[in-house]
Parts: sequence; structure tokens; C-alpha cells
Amino acid sequence: MSESENENLNFNEYEARRAARIERMRRAAERKDREAKARLAEVDKLVGVMSGQPILVGHHSEKRHRRDVERMDANMRKGLDLSLAADELRRRASAAEDASAISSDDPEAQRKIRDRIAELEQRRADLKKQPHERWELANSATNIRRLRARLTELERAAAAPAAEPRRFDGFTVEERPADNRIAILFDRKPSELVRSALKREGFRWSPANEAWQRQLNNAGRAAAESFARCHARMVGDGEGKQ
Repeated sequence: MSESENENLNFNEYEARRAARIERMRRAAERKDREAKARLAEVDKLVGVMSGQPILVGHHSEKRHRRDVERMDANMRKGLDLSLAADELRRRASAAEDASAISSDDPEAQRKIRDRIAELEQRRADLKKQPHERWELANSATNIRRLRARLTELERAAAAPAAEPRRFDGFTVEERPADNRIAILFDRKPSELVRSALKREGFRWSPANEAWQRQLNNAGRAAAESFARCHARMVGDGEGKQ
């Protein structure tokens, strides 16, 4: 497989993961909305039942009445919490869907940031030719500096020499700066239990690279270490064998 073909596979895989993540968030928002409506409908039902029925102290209905009040309060709180959670999921989905947002996890991140810098620089040049507020130029310069700093960070990470591969019982951990990935390669297909442990640490299977991987940064390195410790415990318990 050529380098360009591998880059295309990585890009397509990233876009597929991004689309799936957006879809999961939107579906989760819909589920929370449905549950919120069900909770609030239960509140309305209880209000209708209790309407015009004062608490009769000492009467056998007193306990039931107070339980209904507590249920109504709990459902109201939970319904509002679920509604707010649904709104937050929709906000996150929209942010992830925003074409102008550039994730460091995107294999095309450096190119996209360079294109964005060029676009902002052209806008700034055009802005200088017409009446404008001082803050408009200041904001533009700030955004350009921020993107340049981010690009430098990504370029530095990509150019950094990779740490030596580390061998563990049944797998190897490799750093791949050119792909901005830390990868875990197994001698054989890992068990379902091991795959679950990988996913908990944020690793995902890459068919293009035939490895479990995540973004190469300090968090990724820490996740690999955490998985290695977890795997050692599973092997000791006889659960991590492949």
C-alpha cells in the first residue's frame, strides 16, 4: 500500500469515526429528550390527581399524598436535568459537525490549519483596505497567532523522534509521530475482555494500520501505560490470554 493510499485510509477512517460520534450524540440527545418528556408528563399526571386534594393530617391518605409530592419533585428535577443534558449533547454534536472546527486527531489537521491561516490572513489584508474597528484587526491577529502556535505544536510533535517500541506480554507499543498516533500491536487478536480494556483507555481499532491506536500525546502515553498495567493484571488472573 502506497503512502498516499494509507493517508487516504486514515482520513476516511477519521471522518467515519467523527460521523459516528456525532450520530451517537444526537441519538443520545433524543433518548434524553424522550425520557425528560416522560418524567414531566408524570408530573402533570400527579398534579392532576392531587389537584384540589389537601393533605388530611392523620388520615390514611396522608402518607400516599406525601409520597406523590416527593415523586413529583423527583420527576421534575430529573426531567429538567435530562433536558439540559440533551441540549448539551446537541451543542457538542453541532460543534463536532462544524466544518471550521479542526481536531488535532484529524490526519489532515496541519493542512487544514495552514489553509485556515491563509484564509484569515487574506481577510485581514482585505479588512485593512476598508473602514474597520481596531478590535477587528486585533481579533484577527489573535486568531492567526493562536493557529500558528497550534500548527507549530503539531509540526514539532510530528517531527519528534519516536520513542523506542516497548515490548510487553503479547503486544508491542509503538509511537508513530508521522501519523500523530500511539499504537498497540498484538501478536494475535485480543480477547473481548482485552478489547474492552483498550476501549476504556480510548484506543480504537484502525483497519488501515492494523493496530489499536489513539492520538499521540502525553494523555495517549499515559493511557498505554495504564492499559499495560491492566493487561498484566488480567494475564496474572488468567483473563488476558489471547
